[in-house]
Amino acid sequence: MLPRARKTNQLPAELYADNLKRFGVQMDPQGGDEARAPRVISRRAARSSLARRIAEEHRWSKTAIADVIRELEEAAYSRRSNAPPAAISAGS
Repeated sequence: MLPRARKTNQLPAELYADNLKRFGVQMDPQGGDEARAPRVISRRAARSSLARRIAEEHRWSKTAIADVIRELEEAAYSRRSNAPPAAISAGS
């Protein structure tokens, strides 16, 4: 006999709300997305702008956030060691 399990890994709404409350979140879990959306959008725009400026300063062709972060990590890693970071991240 199989144990009873939820069909998804998402917690039921009551348990999720209780976990948020115990963690110290005062916001209602149902209404939180609408309140956060403008801040998330403005922060994403700020990060994109910053990534574009950094890419221009370093004369990189790719200006997307993920690409700039990858380039910065590779530059930082190459200063610490001579091994390329791609070999480590590929699991070699």
